[in-house]
Amino acid sequence: MAKGGGAAASALEHSPGPDTPPGVRAFLDTWDPTLNDPLAVAAVLRRPANPELAESDVSAITAPVCVVNGSDDFVMTMGTRLLAALDTQPQILPGFGHFDLTGQAQLRETAMSSLGE
Repeated sequence: MAKGGGAAASALEHSPGPDTPPGVRAFLDTWDPTLNDPLAVAAVLRRPANPELAESDVSAITAPVCVVNGSDDFVMTMGTRLLAALDTQPQILPGFGHFDLTGQAQLRETAMSSLGE
């Protein structure tokens, strides 16, 4: 499980309590519960952590890569090393955040369009 994932998952499942860490409270302030099922997000947070790839592993990717972010995605700025290793620039979809991006038709259209290039 990702660091802090258990505390965030618990807050999503049972509401934040007095012992909820400040970072988890900040996380809860970034998403809109009307766009996301809190139990589904909690399940994602409880899964094993994503593997960490070295920049050399990412640089070895030879297939074209399409990186898409929402303009309101709070983690968008965290991928600068990834983008540099892939030698690509992200496609930015205006008005979308981290949690609502994957359900947008514009994401699918952008991804499909990149396959034709």
